[in-house]
Amino acid sequence: MPKKNRIPKAAPRPTVAIPGSERTPVRGAKVAGKVDPEQRIEITLQLRRRAGAEVEKQLGRATANSLGERQYLTREELARVGSADPKDVASVEAFAHDHNLTVSDVSLSRRTVRLSGTIADLSRAFGVTLKTYKAKGITYRGRTGAVYVSKNLEGVVERVLGLDDRPVVAPHFRVLAKPSTRSKASGSRAASRKSAKTAPRSFKPSEVATLYNFPTGVDGTGQTVALIELNDIDRQGNAVGVGYDKSDLDAFFSAMGVPTPNVSPVGVDGGANLPGVDLNGDIEVTLDIEVAAAVAPGAKFVVYFGTNTSDGFIQALTSAIHDTVRKPSIISISWGGPEESSTPQLLSGLEQALEEAALIGVTVCAAAGDDGSADMKASDWDRQRRCSQPYRTPGLPGHAH
Repeated sequence: MPKKNRIPKAAPRPTVAIPGSERTPVRGAKVAGKVDPEQRIEITLQLRRRAGAEVEKQLGRATANSLGERQYLTREELARVGSADPKDVASVEAFAHDHNLTVSDVSLSRRTVRLSGTIADLSRAFGVTLKTYKAKGITYRGRTGAVYVSKNLEGVVERVLGLDDRPVVAPHFRVLAKPSTRSKASGSRAASRKSAKTAPRSFKPSEVATLYNFPTGVDGTGQTVALIELNDIDRQGNAVGVGYDKSDLDAFFSAMGVPTPNVSPVGVDGGANLPGVDLNGDIEVTLDIEVAAAVAPGAKFVVYFGTNTSDGFIQALTSAIHDTVRKPSIISISWGGPEESSTPQLLSGLEQALEEAALIGVTVCAAAGDDGSADMKASDWDRQRRCSQPYRTPGLPGHAH
């Protein structure tokens, strides 16, 4: 007799909260509606380092010596000592199978597993409720509380990124205001000359380099500089901006009297060079390239485009650190935001990435200064101090152009 059709056994509910994964809504955010449970999205799981990894010990040994005496690992050596364990990846793949999810990508060196599935399946798998929120002109897919995994993945999965897609950082720059024609016409000639000397002005990259004692006699030849840039995304999670236009670079470097640098755009997890949508973001990207390349015209430049989410930020940074093809020796981050909008799992992920960069001798420059170490306006800082929740500083990497 043919066997009766059996109803598949439901996967067990996740019961273990991932430390540091708790989320609260963006300040002032209101629930704007439900999300489409059948929409398919991709998220990233970052796993623990393999048993016996001595990343911290090696980092201590490396930084104990003076700069001239330090011995760094190669990227291949870092992958061997600090990668994920294939057995842990197998456990995640079994978890994905039990919850109707697809493994779309695995990177042992970056310790990442990419999972795709419907919002309904992902919500059940990780014990979260996703909703649409609106706040301060932004709309995002968000959650509150912690992310959960099954008991057998406790300690294996360190962070789950991408369920919440709120923007985590923002471009920061200031446009020099044009002088008032009215003030020029009034006052004495001497006062006008004094005003002209003290009036705010823009700086050439070479002048900025001089102010920061940038070494002379070198032009970056033999070095590859990575620039981390972050795209806007639409409600389907697709990148819709930002980027640079080569014609803008050609015009700038022609005026500087130097050739346009060697620039390669690299998309990470859906990111891309997409100028023309977000003017503020385009200015940020273009400014980053122009300033860096003007003081190091002999270097190669790789622009890593991720998405402006917790997931995209970490993936863009770790992609540059672990890139065995282009092998950047310097990484520059100029997008920033206050830590109060970040989860501990995001901050710990960035910290681990920076540890790995130090082990292979990669210099990471994270600009700051537009709104102080907290990357907040004074009015917001005063308001935050009056809240009961303590505020941590400094902020995420910020901008200082």
